[in-house]
Amino acid sequence: MSVVAAAPYNSGILARDRPEPGSWYDYAPADTDTSARVSEIADVCERFGVRLPSAALQFPLRHPAVVSVVAGPRTAREVAETTARATARIPDRLWELL
Repeated sequence: MSVVAAAPYNSGILARDRPEPGSWYDYAPADTDTSARVSEIADVCERFGVRLPSAALQFPLRHPAVVSVVAGPRTAREVAETTARATARIPDRLWELL
């Protein structure tokens, strides 16, 4: 069986390099604990020069059943950003630390 993963940015909290006030998670405002955890993930990404949205987009593809990720870009700019995120190099060590 193959899986198509959707919503890799989880309502927006993973769509920026760091969570911002008012970020959404699971279709609701993110709570303090979730925002703090995402900030910790962003710290790991920054150590490797990787943008959090790139890691969020590529993470599902690490599972062998996942054959595609649907990010849902709405504009030409978002398509270009998604392409750059999908092709960004992410060291294996980053995944190990996460």
